[in-house]
Amino acid sequence: MVAIPRERQPDVPLTHVADAPPVQPGPQPAQATTLLTRKIAQAHGHHRAPGRSPPPRGSGSSRASHRSARFTPGLLLDITPVSDVETKTTGCMTAQDHMARPS
Repeated sequence: MVAIPRERQPDVPLTHVADAPPVQPGPQPAQATTLLTRKIAQAHGHHRAPGRSPPPRGSGSSRASHRSARFTPGLLLDITPVSDVETKTTGCMTAQDHMARPS
């Protein structure tokens, strides 16, 4: 997972809201994994790659925004150009495959 942020160099990684109520177990582990991946990706010596500063943390998820009363959207991101990739990616996640089915 560390190689992906290094290869893609995202301006802002989007993840789940850190303090979302535990409606389902997905947000907390996903958010923790994203933070750990960012820390390792910027570390010197990991996979012999130079360390670098991580991109700024994004917060919120279009699917989880209603779960946190403290969430206030500050950015509207048009994912139309990459929606096919997002759909394929979501389809790879066993628990999310229902979201990748055409409606």
